[in-house]
Amino acid sequence: MGIHRDGGFAEYVETSPDNLHLVPDSISDEEAVFIEPLAACIQLTKMAVIEPDSACAVVGPGRMGLLVIQLLKGLRPRRLVAIGHRGPKLEMARRYGAEVFDVSEVESALGERGTKFDNVVETTGNTDGLELALKMVKPRGTIHLKSTHGVPATIDATRIVVDEIRVQGSRCGPFDEAIRLLESGEVRVGELITHRFPLVECVDAFRIASSKDSIKTIFKV
Repeated sequence: MGIHRDGGFAEYVETSPDNLHLVPDSISDEEAVFIEPLAACIQLTKMAVIEPDSACAVVGPGRMGLLVIQLLKGLRPRRLVAIGHRGPKLEMARRYGAEVFDVSEVESALGERGTKFDNVVETTGNTDGLELALKMVKPRGTIHLKSTHGVPATIDATRIVVDEIRVQGSRCGPFDEAIRLLESGEVRVGELITHRFPLVECVDAFRIASSKDSIKTIFKV
């Protein structure tokens, strides 16, 4: 029901009709699981404009980052790069059309001229992601923060001021637009589901969901 209210995994949930959205039959129940995170990705484009033909990078190609990559691809960027750890998630980013680099290869991502990015989306889920995003964003560029790890993070405020960098956070977004993107097939999510569990195996489900092997773990109710 929300970050500050329990009950989302209950058999029945009471809510205001204003919170309900009709999911078309063309979207499966498993695909519908992605409406909320996809809406949150869309919100970053509402909070700060991403111009067509700009250079974009996504730091952290997990389940949120892979949705962002697909969303940015539709905006026709001049360049689209994903930075992460070698493995299935980074390979999925490649399948979605991004150039991929390991976190140890940031200098290679910038190229011989050290050309940085107009937009850097940080979806790592840890505090190191912000520092990496600062290394990659160009002066007067924008860092879009999506991580909600809940712990303090250090930041080079002087660098932000001197280079006139915009740091923009965003949270929840428009469900109707997310439903439209899923219905049209512009964003694909079926292949992001790597594990399925019944509710009675919830402990194992959460353990797997937090592992590197999982992109998206869901409950089969």
